Amino acid sequence: MTDKVRHLHTVPPVAQPGANGGGDDFDTRLRALEIQMGRMDERVAGMQENMATKNDITNLKVWILGGVLSGIILAALIAVTVVKAFL
Repeated sequence: MTDKVRHLHTVPPVAQPGANGGGDDFDTRLRALEIQMGRMDERVAGMQENMATKNDITNLKVWILGGVLSGIILAALIAVTVVKAFL
């Protein structure tokens, strides 16, 4: 009956994916992560150059609102002029 009992010291440890407990492989993986982080920093910097600020969006909203209101006023003036022409 004792041959079916497993003691903890006989169970092999569970290996973590991609990990070997350090050593040279750790340095290689760390170097690869540092390179990847450098590339991500470059990408973020590039995105920040092309992003609109709050001020840019507010100015755009003002221009759009001004254009819409100008269009409505122009349409109303044309309608009034056309109606007066036929009366």
